[in-house]
Amino acid sequence: MTKLYKNIILSVLTAIALAFAGIFFVGCSKVNYSNVVISSNISSLDLQAGESGSITFEIENASSSFYKVLSFSVDNESVVRVADVSYNDNTVTVTVEGLVGGSVNLMATSEEGYKWTTVRINVIEHSSTLGYDGSMLYLTSGNEVSMASALRLTNSNYVFDANTTDKNMTFYYLYQSDNADPVNISTLTFTDFVEAEFDFSDVNNIVMPDQAILQFDDENSVNHNINALKIDGALIENGVLNLYYNNEVVASSETLTSLSNALATQKFNIIAFYDYSIYENENSILPENNYLHYMHDVQIYQNLGVTAYGGYLKTEGTGVDENRTVDFSSEYEVDSAIKVVPNNKDYSTYILKVTTSVEIDDLEFGVQNAGEFLSIETYTSETWGDLDIGEFNSLSEADDVVYIMINTSAFSSSLQSFNMFIRYEGMEEVENDYNVNFNPTIEVDVNLVTTEILINDVSASSYSSDNSPILIYNYYRYPEFGWREL
Repeated sequence: MTKLYKNIILSVLTAIALAFAGIFFVGCSKVNYSNVVISSNISSLDLQAGESGSITFEIENASSSFYKVLSFSVDNESVVRVADVSYNDNTVTVTVEGLVGGSVNLMATSEEGYKWTTVRINVIEHSSTLGYDGSMLYLTSGNEVSMASALRLTNSNYVFDANTTDKNMTFYYLYQSDNADPVNISTLTFTDFVEAEFDFSDVNNIVMPDQAILQFDDENSVNHNINALKIDGALIENGVLNLYYNNEVVASSETLTSLSNALATQKFNIIAFYDYSIYENENSILPENNYLHYMHDVQIYQNLGVTAYGGYLKTEGTGVDENRTVDFSSEYEVDSAIKVVPNNKDYSTYILKVTTSVEIDDLEFGVQNAGEFLSIETYTSETWGDLDIGEFNSLSEADDVVYIMINTSAFSSSLQSFNMFIRYEGMEEVENDYNVNFNPTIEVDVNLVTTEILINDVSASSYSSDNSPILIYNYYRYPEFGWREL
């Protein structure tokens, strides 16, 4: 019996040991998180600056023992702040506050299993002020029509409050009815909308009317009603001034008298509104008639139409019989270098003939180098580096032609450059539009020709007193020995 009892006790102890071992191994095995998913009720959230909103996250396919705690982070804490987090079984609700305009990603990450998801938060901030950078609004007319000739109206030249995300603007062409007493719109002050239908269903994308009647006051506080037509660009095509909106012509100088007059006076008027300020005024959020806007005169310029031809100055005869001529048969390419050879009389002086479609006297015309400016009208020759640049008046002149003389007194090879410009007054800041500001960098390649050959340190001319040609040979070894004439 004693042996039997011992066997029974041993069996029981073995079973208990095996049970504990099974529990131990199960507890220590790796947990599979592949089915666990963190999801959100929305993929993005739009907030106004200063506004709060909530997002609900759900932990899906997790076991009852899963540690259901999420941590939250944003990639720019100056834009969005996590204000509150609340838990309810498998869901987690987080409250976020928009601080300033901008967009961030909110990441929710599980403490266990490192499962995560993100939600995009867009904080919309409106501007309370409107400025302008002073850029000129213009378009050009001429025989060749290109996108550079067009006026395109955008918000890129306007200045808003820091962190502003809503920069929507609307532009209107201003004109009087045919039967109205003429008034200079440029001198008027906008005061209010007389007739206009707005759509404020989405305050972040306000729909402005295609046409409206605006009220302006003159210097004597007399009211004037001015028609307004929504546009986003203008282009002169074949002598016709067309106004555009969404790539469609909405008015033309062929059908609208005021646009025909604009072609004659070379300007027209537009007004630019910051859309959100319309909503604030119409809903009495701001003081009455505090519309953020800018008035502009749009100038119409004739395309400069600059062409440049170049040639070398040839001098024949002497004294009173001297004849100086230039062959301008070669068109100068803006991207190519002018070659000047100071020790060759036939290539030492280059004359650049510049022709425009506008009279030179109506333009700013000059050269510039190393920050210095000289007007063509105020100098005859100026030295910069190795270059002598001046106006050349010995050829017949016309109102639309100017000649620039380029030479050098330096006897060394080098690559020099200077800037020439032809532009309308006030257009010096306009870049990449040769229609109104032709300002290429002109490169001059100074070269020297060989004037003497030394043979054993003796000038080759000394070997030939009668100036007969000098024959030069070189020695070669393959395939046979000998001398070969060069």
